[in-house]
Amino acid sequence: MFQIAVCDDIPEIVRQVCSVLEGSALSGQIHIEDYSSGAALAQQLRAGARYDLLILDIELDEVDGVSIGHLLRDELRDSAAQILYISGRQQYAMALFDTRPLNFLLKPLDEAKLLDCVAQAIRLARPGEALLTVLVNRSPQTLTARSVRYIESYHKRVTLHTVQGELVCRDKLESLARQLPDALFVRIHQSFLVNILYVSRVQYDRLTLDDGTQLSVSQSYRRAVRSRMMKAAPWQDGPEGDGFRPLADEVGR
Repeated sequence: MFQIAVCDDIPEIVRQVCSVLEGSALSGQIHIEDYSSGAALAQQLRAGARYDLLILDIELDEVDGVSIGHLLRDELRDSAAQILYISGRQQYAMALFDTRPLNFLLKPLDEAKLLDCVAQAIRLARPGEALLTVLVNRSPQTLTARSVRYIESYHKRVTLHTVQGELVCRDKLESLARQLPDALFVRIHQSFLVNILYVSRVQYDRLTLDDGTQLSVSQSYRRAVRSRMMKAAPWQDGPEGDGFRPLADEVGR
C-alpha cells in the first residue's frame, strides 16, 4: 500500500485532498494519514513514521512545510520519499530546491493536476521494489534498486554507491543496467548510472547528488540526460546553467 501524509492547517484543504484521492481510481492503492500541524507530523517522522509521499502546505505552524522537507532529507536522510508542496503563494517555489520536491501546486488546487502528481509518485515508487543481485567477494548479495545512489565503473572495477555505503562487485556495468528499472536510472556516462531520486541539481555537464557528490555528464549523453530529467520532475536549468528552477507553466497556475 502506498503511504501518503497530508498536512495543512486549513481543514478544508485536508478534506479536499483526501476526498479527491479517496474518490479516484487510485483509492485502492493508497493509505492516507492527515495532519493539521507541521509539528505533529515532524514528531511522527522522528518517531519512525515513514511515507511514500508527503503532501505539504508550506505555511504551517512553528514547523512549516520547508522545515519538514529539510527534516526528511537532512536529518532522517530519506531521499526516497516524494514531497508535493501546495501553497497560495508561488514565490515560495524558488526556496524548495534543497528538499527536491516532486512538484509545487498553487491553491486553489487543480484536482486533476493533484491526481497526476500522486500517480507519478506511485509510478516512481514501484520500480524501487525491484531487486538487484551482485557478486561481492564471490558471494551473491541482493539489495533494492531504490537503495542504490549511483553505480561507477572504473578500470574493470564496478562500485555500487548505496545509502548504506559502497559495494565493489565483479559484475559488468552493462549487466547491472539490465537489472535496473528504467524509471529510476539514467546513464550519464560510459562509467556512470545514476538513480534520479538522489539528483538534487542538474547542470549542462554534470549532476549533483543530495550528498554533494558531483558526476560528469559526457557530451554524448547530455541531450538524453536533460530530456530524461525534465520528464522525471518539473525543474530545469536556469538561464545561466546554474541548476534547477521551476518551470513557469507549473508554478504560474
